[in-house]
Amino acid sequence: REQVMGQSLHQRIPREEADAVLAADRAALARGPGTIMTRDFEFRGMQLMQTRAVMTDGQGKPLGVLVASFDRSERHKMLLTR
Repeated sequence: REQVMGQSLHQRIPREEADAVLAADRAALARGPGTIMTRDFEFRGMQLMQTRAVMTDGQGKPLGVLVASFDRSERHKMLLTR
């Protein structure tokens, strides 16, 4: 936690990856609350599924983007060997 606090995304990961993450966050914010965006992608050799949803306050004002990532590498390998 202390390693990432106070650092921007661009300070922690390569520029191309950071730009892609921020673009996905902006797309979620543009869609607004009530929409869940899901995507499958490869990241550093892992097959991931990621969901994004806009978090809001009590008045519906966007507070940020909630992101959950799931490692689907084993399932992906299993599907490829069928």
